[in-house]
Amino acid sequence: NLDLHNIDSVWNEFLQNVQQYMSTILDGALTVTTTVGHVLAGLLITVFCTIFFLKDGRQIWTWIIGLLPRHLRERSHQAGRRGLVTLSSYVRTQIL
Repeated sequence: NLDLHNIDSVWNEFLQNVQQYMSTILDGALTVTTTVGHVLAGLLITVFCTIFFLKDGRQIWTWIIGLLPRHLRERSHQAGRRGLVTLSSYVRTQIL
């Protein structure tokens, strides 16, 4: 029971609503685009860091410890190792 006049009026009403709410639609699209961009950037940084930490983690840690004064290096190294063990245990517990 649709005629051309009904279709035309529905189309015109749709266009008026789009024009009326254009700023809201654009704000929503911009917000979604920004969020997706942030998520992708975070994912890229995470993958990049994970690859290099797995590949060169020991060298990176040695370099960081080497920046400290000599009398603090051994204690800092041990604290870092214990922190990593604690973090690993926590993650395992959360997974279980």
